[in-house]
Amino acid sequence: MTSILQSTPPGTTSRTAIAALRTLFGDAYTRDFSVALWDGTFVPAIGVERFVFCVNDAGALRAAFASANDLDVGRAFAAGRIDVRGDIECAVDILLRAGAALTLPQKLKLFFELRSAPVDSMPLLREATLRGRLHSRARDRAAIEFHYDQPVEFYASFLDPELLYSCAYFDEGVETLDRAQVARIEYILRKLRLRPGDRFLDIGCGWGSLVVAAARQGAIATGITLSTQQYEEGQRRIAQAECQDRARIEFRDYRDRAPERLTKSRVSECSNTSVASNSRSTSRRRLKRWNREGSSSIMPLLSKTAIERGESPVVLCSD
Repeated sequence: MTSILQSTPPGTTSRTAIAALRTLFGDAYTRDFSVALWDGTFVPAIGVERFVFCVNDAGALRAAFASANDLDVGRAFAAGRIDVRGDIECAVDILLRAGAALTLPQKLKLFFELRSAPVDSMPLLREATLRGRLHSRARDRAAIEFHYDQPVEFYASFLDPELLYSCAYFDEGVETLDRAQVARIEYILRKLRLRPGDRFLDIGCGWGSLVVAAARQGAIATGITLSTQQYEEGQRRIAQAECQDRARIEFRDYRDRAPERLTKSRVSECSNTSVASNSRSTSRRRLKRWNREGSSSIMPLLSKTAIERGESPVVLCSD
């Protein structure tokens, strides 16, 4: 049985929080992590402590978990109402698995347990306000601008020098995350069998690192982005690499691009780009029209279910 350490017995609100956490995490509750509440209540891990799940005020769990809106957990974390000390990756994995495993009766039980917690307004956070038809050009552009039109220095403060941010590839001999990100670029270009003279299109090109790498291999490379900051940084990187004759970044929605006969194409795996936010079948049909016979395309897929199971993206590569 899990012990609760506190100088005085937990109050009603603390007991409610502990009950709610038991419901939320199920059998995983305090198995690999401890719990620290705002009033000094501490529930130690049964096994080896990987992290401490911190609940920093009496209404934090209600703010994070009482609603069906899964953004509320992130909002509560960003506001400092819940926190993690220790292995945050382990914490996210455990939380995702716990949420995916909740049955409808358990969700209802959690909701009613949290109803007695205080209702406190969430601190004002800067969030996107998107309007218009879902996946319309204007709405997609607004989403991309909000997320990516931040100073390059902001992303450079926690990304690698190439400003890559997903699907690092730890090939044999690769030991650092920075090198694994470069290995990922090399893997994509090998997968596409890129050759000098190929016409390469990167939809959702980020800050242009893959475009530059393709141009350095002799391809005629084009990147597409809806972010002004990414467009400007991509142009700067192309100039720095002195490959302006083979590489360019276009500031546009890929749906507005004129048809072009391509040899190779790659669709960004980022779920918040305009490509991924549209139906995959639409993207595949458009690439099929653009790509000439014998060409190659890569389109990674990553579903919410796969994320919850901790799976890697599925990469579709067609010839």
